[in-house]
Amino acid sequence: MSSQCNLYNAQFFLGDFATTDNLLAVRNAAGVTKHRLEVPDGMYNLRTDADRIRVLVNEKNEIIELICG
Repeated sequence: MSSQCNLYNAQFFLGDFATTDNLLAVRNAAGVTKHRLEVPDGMYNLRTDADRIRVLVNEKNEIIELICG
């Protein structure tokens, strides 16, 4: 896979639940090999990774935002 994250292709998953299958599909759509699931009030390092997509979810585990890096 390419190391260039493409948010446009992954936006389709906004509002869906962050299931294992959906997270795999988000990675594939964005063209990356890794994701980081970020939950409310979680603590995360500030290091970025061009081959990762950050998947932010709400308390219901719904995908609310996608960020490359």
